[in-house]
Amino acid sequence: MNREELKNILDEKDIYKLLNEVNIDGEEFEDIDLNIDEIRIRKLKKNLRKDLGVKRLSKKAKYALSIAGGVIICIAWIGIMSVKNPAFAKEIPVLNSIVQRLIENYGYKGDYETYAEVIGQTQYDKGISITLNEVVYDESEVIITYTIKSDKKIEELGENFISNLYESIKINGSFSGFSGASSTSEQIDEHTMIAFVEYQMGLEKLPDKFDMDINIKEIFDIKGKWKFSFKLSKEEILKEQKTFDVDIVKNFEGTDVRISKVSFSPLSTNIKLDGKKYENMNDLNSHFGFFEYDYWLLFDDNGNEIGRRENMSGGGSHESFESTYRYDAVDKVPKYLTVVPVQFRIREEFGLHEDGKKSVRKNKKEYITKDVKKLINGSYPIELKQGRFGKLTIIGMEETEDKTIIRYKAEGKLPYFQGHQLYIENEAGEKLEVKINPINNGYNNKEFTIEVEKLKSNEKYYFVTSNLNNRDFKEDYVFKIPIK
Repeated sequence: MNREELKNILDEKDIYKLLNEVNIDGEEFEDIDLNIDEIRIRKLKKNLRKDLGVKRLSKKAKYALSIAGGVIICIAWIGIMSVKNPAFAKEIPVLNSIVQRLIENYGYKGDYETYAEVIGQTQYDKGISITLNEVVYDESEVIITYTIKSDKKIEELGENFISNLYESIKINGSFSGFSGASSTSEQIDEHTMIAFVEYQMGLEKLPDKFDMDINIKEIFDIKGKWKFSFKLSKEEILKEQKTFDVDIVKNFEGTDVRISKVSFSPLSTNIKLDGKKYENMNDLNSHFGFFEYDYWLLFDDNGNEIGRRENMSGGGSHESFESTYRYDAVDKVPKYLTVVPVQFRIREEFGLHEDGKKSVRKNKKEYITKDVKKLINGSYPIELKQGRFGKLTIIGMEETEDKTIIRYKAEGKLPYFQGHQLYIENEAGEKLEVKINPINNGYNNKEFTIEVEKLKSNEKYYFVTSNLNNRDFKEDYVFKIPIK
């Protein structure tokens, strides 16, 4: 099958037409082992993408590509199929990558599936198998997804599963220079869970090609041996990455900060900056500890907020710093970016003077935050004020067998930021476990969903947000970064 024929197959109508012409012998079909694992199909899809010269795909194209993978498998069986079944085409499953599933659940936006390297290595020891599914990476992050299967039930194992592989990873034979990590997981059944761990690069960059070794020695407090080795290359994603040199210096409460570079990859948007740290660190109102107003919100040239990642990469000395701020990927490179710096006003904090005496820093009265609560009573909409920033409006709520789904929207000066400030509490004031973080359902409409454990019908619950008094921003500090 040549490239042109494959391109024709990617037309959805042609796919179903082809599948509906397939004849199936039901008896012989039952004797065939159809347990083709998802990892092999993911590899097939990736090879198809390369053969077609396809880069970034729309959702419709991804759907068609998934079906095309099924078509190639079906063609291998045509010789043993003889019963015509027009409904057969509709039963073909569309398989998605674990990294894309978990990334979207985590609240990130980016084309992770297209650029994920399918590893598919499995190691078994002490009643536990670990499968490394995929690795995806660019200049600022590395994400590893894996599946854990246990002979025992997951709940019977220890608390410490391998959400953080930091000490187990080597790159080209040396321990990795990651500066931070975050992770999430999802239990599939009593014996299976999937997870991803995300690492932020420090001042060092990943080589374009490198060997990665992962040596896991303990999982769920069980000691064992799970070793993995594989080769990786950034060649594919580097073709799509666009980097722009800029030279903008902004002053925040006496600290000069230089923005030196902006890059756009299919996975993320990155802003590189450096400068000298705030002179009087004891009085610093800061999120990262570098300078005042160092929590930056980002908007494209249409005024749409670009989702901010809660982690950053970088480092520095006592006097200076280098850092990369990370945001969601964008569909197209904008003409300019607008930065809105936000200040985190200090909470009550204890410290020591050089002479050993204790010191206490306290918030000013106007900086103290207060919770804004509303009883969940089944009557919607419900509004929760967020001080001078705006408000959240709860649109509705629905129940499934094991979870509660809340739909809401954020209105105000910083909707994406505001939308991430919603919680649910029980009568005891305990926050419920969040199964999926707030997800912005579109930059333009500012609507979100959040999923939590199912609410009990005989208990009272409350929607909770904050008046956000410990946040501040100044119009004078807002600036634009031209992209050219």
